[in-house]
Amino acid sequence: MFYTYDETAQRLIVHDWEKLLIADGFDSELFNKKHQDCPICGVVKGFRAGYIGVGSEKWRWVCKGCTSSKYESAYEFMMQHYGFSSAQQLFKHIYQQTLSNEAGLKKALVAPRRVEENSAEKIEKSLRATEFLWGKSRQVQTNDPVWKYLNRRVPGLTEIPEDIHYTKAQYWETDESNRPQHLADYDAMVLRGYTPQDQLVQMHTTYLTADGQKAPVENVKKTRPGCGFNSYAFRIGVPRDGVLGLSEGVETALSASVLYGMTVWPCHSSSVLQNFEVPESMRTQIRQIIIFADNDRSKIRDGVRNTGLLAAKALAKRLRSQGYRVRIMMTAMVGDFNNHLNQVASSQV
Repeated sequence: MFYTYDETAQRLIVHDWEKLLIADGFDSELFNKKHQDCPICGVVKGFRAGYIGVGSEKWRWVCKGCTSSKYESAYEFMMQHYGFSSAQQLFKHIYQQTLSNEAGLKKALVAPRRVEENSAEKIEKSLRATEFLWGKSRQVQTNDPVWKYLNRRVPGLTEIPEDIHYTKAQYWETDESNRPQHLADYDAMVLRGYTPQDQLVQMHTTYLTADGQKAPVENVKKTRPGCGFNSYAFRIGVPRDGVLGLSEGVETALSASVLYGMTVWPCHSSSVLQNFEVPESMRTQIRQIIIFADNDRSKIRDGVRNTGLLAAKALAKRLRSQGYRVRIMMTAMVGDFNNHLNQVASSQV
């Protein structure tokens, strides 16, 4: 089944939002990842939806009109389509209408999932590109765009870690025919992502302007598509005294490092953070792990509040079962540790 009900939390857990939408009555062809007319606002060839991206596990939709070309979740799609103003309204609809639609449920259960094949050839090509791009980068130098960006974003950062590099990077987006289109070249900050087996599999890119501001593009931060791995971390520094910190974002990791004087590795997102595994080469060295969780309690992703804390708790439970001491830290205010560091810095001015 594409959903379950958590009796303890008393909430519905959707495992496949596309099947839920099909059960609700939407035509599966609407989610074929090709540009088509938007079913909400009607903009011509401006809508695209599905498990977008090679090997993607996240259902997303985008519309030139409804979302201003920003990707949103299936939860937001249903909210906008039906004009709901609260999660309570949406889930009441799901319980009373969607899950009682027997014909829709049967159709959803037999509908194939439209996930692009993450073939060995595609993965190998992506890994070669990652190694090539890193080879073109260099360490950050004083007053270059990455130096300016991080000094602005992370108050108190006295030295840029060697694992963060500067490069020139091409920015690509798909056009209306779903073909990749090179839009421009930008300055960029790049970091390498490694698996628990110490294999380089991913690269994180933040596109910047020459003066260290975020580039004027739709997706300022990107990772390489189709790496074929769901457990990796962008290693910034080496853990000291058997303690390793983990976070979602790069700036969050650097901010936590400034605040607590420890090594913190970013894992890109809550889902990747939840899948984190201690590197095989460090399992006898690391004794304690500090998870700097994002405080997302005011946000709802796919109908769930505070995904940052939920991911941290799931990771902590697994790591504790492996014998590690784990502590979860989260800011009192909504946001992350980069927001917290900037608040602290502002109060001291």
